Amino acid sequence: MPGMVIHTWLALEILDRWKRRGDAPFDVTDPLVRQAFLNGSMGPDMGLFPGGNRLLTSLVHHIRSGQMARNLVHQASRPVELSYAWGWFSHLMGDVVIHPLINRAVQRHFGPERAPQLASGQDERAHRLVEMGLDAYWGHTRGHRCQWFQPMWDLEATEHLAAALRSTYQIEFSADVLLTSHRALARYSRTLCLLGRIHGARLARAPVPWDCLHHYWFRYLPVRTITALFRPNSTAFDLTHSLSPDHQLIEQVAGVMETYFDRFFAGVRSRLAELPDYDLHWGTLASEVEGYPPAEEARSEWAARLERMPSQYGSGNTGRARPLNGGA
Repeated sequence: MPGMVIHTWLALEILDRWKRRGDAPFDVTDPLVRQAFLNGSMGPDMGLFPGGNRLLTSLVHHIRSGQMARNLVHQASRPVELSYAWGWFSHLMGDVVIHPLINRAVQRHFGPERAPQLASGQDERAHRLVEMGLDAYWGHTRGHRCQWFQPMWDLEATEHLAAALRSTYQIEFSADVLLTSHRALARYSRTLCLLGRIHGARLARAPVPWDCLHHYWFRYLPVRTITALFRPNSTAFDLTHSLSPDHQLIEQVAGVMETYFDRFFAGVRSRLAELPDYDLHWGTLASEVEGYPPAEEARSEWAARLERMPSQYGSGNTGRARPLNGGA
């Protein structure tokens, strides 16, 4: 994935363009609607954060991604739900347009000796080091202050996302699971923003704003995150030791921005009628991806859960699908 900085930068740019154009499907000046759009712009990744449900994120990245986005849009009944749905689509399209560029940059940086692992997607750390570096650099050079997400759901408000997941995958994610994942995103967005701001300045060879940590270190960074900063191979360590993006990657990402916005607004006009299912890691059609371990694992776990749980969708006995809780 492109990181949180780029996804929220894209989201804010979309909201600004909608405001100038005057054709948004909701009131872009409403603070709650704007917050819903920003939350949606990172919604597909909410399972990646500590406490989040990883199967949720694996499914929406590798299986029926287009159908999932379409269900979110078509099943929205309130402005905040529609805003969240279009924010979700902004994330999907960001992955589709930018992720292939990141993948090629990983290949350039790490070279032929690691090509087999990189080509199969098995060297996740190499990928993370490049994409985190791009994210931090992008935020600093564009003056973008990463957005902190505010928890905006209660148990009842998770039903829109739960219904779309149910329609797409025929399994239940409980309100508790979705709410916990949502709050994990909000909580760790603070950590990513603070550390990314510092590392972005370092990558750009600019003065490091240590003052932001002076004010927020102990208030917003969990103790386990602080200790992870000094533990090699941890995600927190990689965030502060990620790689400076090469000029080719920077130019390519800047060069596809208008393509991104064109494709986003075209999707809005069609209400995603022709949106295919992409694999968001590769940015290609999911049907063209074979032998990628995370996608295969997601399919396997999904199939196993469908097989063993009674469901109203024809697997096992009749009746409502059993909620999918945590790591159960």
